[in-house]
Amino acid sequence: MKKFFLLMCCVVICAGCVKTHNARVGQNLVEVGEVEAYKALTYVGGTTNDTIRITADENGNAIMAAGRGSLELVPLPLSQSAREEFRGQLAKMMEWGQIVKKEQIETKKYVGYVNSSTGIGTAVMLSSSFSSSANGETWMTHLEFCEINAFANTRSASPCTKQVDIYLRPQSVESLARELDSVPEYVKKASLSKSKAELLK
Repeated sequence: MKKFFLLMCCVVICAGCVKTHNARVGQNLVEVGEVEAYKALTYVGGTTNDTIRITADENGNAIMAAGRGSLELVPLPLSQSAREEFRGQLAKMMEWGQIVKKEQIETKKYVGYVNSSTGIGTAVMLSSSFSSSANGETWMTHLEFCEINAFANTRSASPCTKQVDIYLRPQSVESLARELDSVPEYVKKASLSKSKAELLK
């Protein structure tokens, strides 16, 4: 009981200091597309392929899910305002990619976050960072999906009840930006699908 109270206090306190977007996920999901990504294999070295799957619903949300083939799949619903905020972060990283190549810069920078409330006591935070190497010739994006659930019984020191860390190469960042830009047309399809389904009531 004490733990639950402390967790709820954290949720309430954070709600006042962290910008949070509310997203009520609809029932009609339409596939938008997939973007290639990869995960680092921390313990054995190397990488493994992954994807970010994007769908849209009739409420205007884009739902990004990462963690293919994993029990730790973390779907992130992005409202229109959250999608625009994250799209701005992608644009900034693409701009930085051009700058580091031109100026031969090796760096690692935190870009920002998007926090989406998915219900009472639950939220998903997506944080992004940028890094370049080889005198700016190569760069990548690190995305961390963190699901926070105040009702979960976890003894981990991390606030995340589920967490997925993935990396995007430049082409995938551009692809993800294009997919997010196309979401409004898929929202219309999801809304039309809902309208047709209601005819059967």
